Amino acid sequence: MTVKPTYFKILLVTLIGVVMIPATIVVATLALDSANEPAGWLRYRLPVMFFWIFLTTGGASSFLGISTLILLWALQRYSVSVEDQLKVTRALVLAALTATVAPVVWVFAFSEVFFVAGGSR
Repeated sequence: MTVKPTYFKILLVTLIGVVMIPATIVVATLALDSANEPAGWLRYRLPVMFFWIFLTTGGASSFLGISTLILLWALQRYSVSVEDQLKVTRALVLAALTATVAPVVWVFAFSEVFFVAGGSR
């Protein structure tokens, strides 16, 4: 049985997305925080919707990363061939490990995102 690399490319884009979306929100939060310093107490807020997106994608990141690692293990265990397997496997393992470890960074940024989204009141 051969699996097309298109499915793995979609999975790779999803893994990159669940890391980049919270990273973008953290960068926006830091920019708003630096703009708030001279302007006054929380004059510029992050929309609350971005806080919930940050929370959801950050939580889903580790589940998606672990699921990808289990999928790759199962494919190897049952000898499923993938076109250009080495390149695809390396990219997916790296993305899955990054997605699994990324929530550790988001824990440190959580309070800042929560505060700039107006959650301290």
